Amino acid sequence: MLARILHITTIHPVQDTRIFKKECLSLQKAGYAVSLLAGNANSEVIDGIQVIGIPYATSRLKRFTAGPKAFYRYCMEHEYDVYHFHDPEFLPYGKRLAAQGKCVIYDAHEDVPRQILAKYYLPKWLRPILSRRFERMENGCIPHFAAVVTATEHIANRFRPLNDRSIAIHNFPSLEEMGDLPDTMHKSERTLCYIGSITAIRGAREMLRLMEHVDGELLLGGPFSPSELQMELEQMPGWKKTRYLGVLSRQQVVETLNEARLGLVLLHPTINYRDAFPVKMFEYMAKGIPVVVTDVPLWRSIVEDCGCGIAVGLDDMHQMANRVNDLLADAGKLNTMAANGRKAVETRYNWAPEEQKLLDLYATLI
Repeated sequence: MLARILHITTIHPVQDTRIFKKECLSLQKAGYAVSLLAGNANSEVIDGIQVIGIPYATSRLKRFTAGPKAFYRYCMEHEYDVYHFHDPEFLPYGKRLAAQGKCVIYDAHEDVPRQILAKYYLPKWLRPILSRRFERMENGCIPHFAAVVTATEHIANRFRPLNDRSIAIHNFPSLEEMGDLPDTMHKSERTLCYIGSITAIRGAREMLRLMEHVDGELLLGGPFSPSELQMELEQMPGWKKTRYLGVLSRQQVVETLNEARLGLVLLHPTINYRDAFPVKMFEYMAKGIPVVVTDVPLWRSIVEDCGCGIAVGLDDMHQMANRVNDLLADAGKLNTMAANGRKAVETRYNWAPEEQKLLDLYATLI
């Protein structure tokens, strides 16, 4: 009988790239019977994965109260070999499942205590208090889990003193999903792109200010948060050089990247981002798109070592624009960076070795 795996997410979309496209499908291909318990989803089978939808209100308060309780009830009523959850609000319920003798994995996508410090909707005075309280709660749960999976080595290092089965499984792109390099002959020489959540802390305003001084077009795809940010950006001069594509499917993401010549990763260097690996940076590299990243030591070291882009400061927009315009004008340099980035993903920054780490972990648990 196949081992039965339940992945649990109260808030992520059903076909989330890390949860569904990578982890669930990798486990399913390896021979596990995989189900996904997801909030407000249709109950259906997608690519061999049984999706089980649980409806609940999606306000922030309900997300932290009613949603996790409903998911916990389902888990107690149905037997699986592994319960693998992806949302920090489920931590106390994951601990309760473990206390019932169930094999539980916590998948930490973010360094949440540091992430809380940058939450725009929380009063600044409240953020450090909530951050400390969450970290105490998180640390109290970690030792009870069969394993902890994290998106970065930095987060895994935080957890290893509390749980020695803590492993970093990076969210690097799947070469199978990204496909072959597009023909640069079909790319506009002066097309930039940003695909992802569009927020102030992810550089939304900086990208529009940059476009005021760049001779080119910005392809912009993803949801705005908060929604009012869209109206603000539409009033900026750089919006005239921006083509907003809406919220994109994974296939549309790949198609958009085929058009782009340069990719932007202008995230603010907050404490939560400084040790993170921006997924979009590696997706750009996988599609042969040179990258412009914020000058954070980790990101700068990657683009310089790979020779696939440039690191820029966010405080001097004119200098940034000059460097971007110079790069866009040098087709030979762009092509070299494009090839270097793709090679780096093919040899190091791709999902295949991360998938093997996931399968090896499951082999030790089942």
